[in-house]
Amino acid sequence: MIEEGENMNKILIVVLCCVFILYSNISMAKTTYEMTFFTSSSCHWCDRFEKEILNDPDVINALKDVTIYKLDVTDHKAQENGVRVTPYLLFSKNGKKIGHIIGYIDKTEFLRQLELILI
Repeated sequence: MIEEGENMNKILIVVLCCVFILYSNISMAKTTYEMTFFTSSSCHWCDRFEKEILNDPDVINALKDVTIYKLDVTDHKAQENGVRVTPYLLFSKNGKKIGHIIGYIDKTEFLRQLELILI
């Protein structure tokens, strides 16, 4: 009987360890944000947005935890997401769409919208 009780204690300890490890992995999972910048080689406003806004130190800091992709509007992902005009910024969190910005906007407005999107 003592041996059976000891085995149950060992099983309980193993189960608790597994639950703890699983919980730790879930709580340590990092939220991932992505921004896809759809552009076109003939888009003046895309070039301007990239040079003036995306290269600004305040914007770079605001996007420090965001993975940025730059894709041409002819890419299949643009068609999948209904992108018809450029510049077009698509935001996602853990792979799910959470917002977008269409067209050129200045730095102040971009940072304001970014804050609303990345809540």
